[in-house]
Amino acid sequence: MLCEERISKAESIQGVEKTLKELIEMGIKLFVSSATPEGTLNNILSKRDISYLFERAFGTPNTKEKHIESVIKTYKCSSCEILYVGDSEADRMAASNRSCQFFAIGVDYSRFKTKPKIISDSVLDLPKWISNI
Repeated sequence: MLCEERISKAESIQGVEKTLKELIEMGIKLFVSSATPEGTLNNILSKRDISYLFERAFGTPNTKEKHIESVIKTYKCSSCEILYVGDSEADRMAASNRSCQFFAIGVDYSRFKTKPKIISDSVLDLPKWISNI
């Protein structure tokens, strides 16, 4: 509970909420896929007052690959229509295992076993990148 409280009150990266709203205005459905327990994850999103930005938040006990499968099944889309945004090797592997595009967040690619095709130091670059594809 203490960890959940601290995360809920942590400072947001400036511009992230605006970026998420911009993506929604572009017609993009947003999801959260996390290794955090799903109940805790939903509590954090609610306490931060940003849960309304996401179609759904997925957490454990299901795997990130299962999260992708749920999106594909529920929204009747193909894996090539999914852009998985993440900052870890686990995120890259989930996207790769389900044949999704992967947008890596980080200043370099040293945390990844394989260099991602797309890497940016900020999630704020997403709308511009998506507009250029």
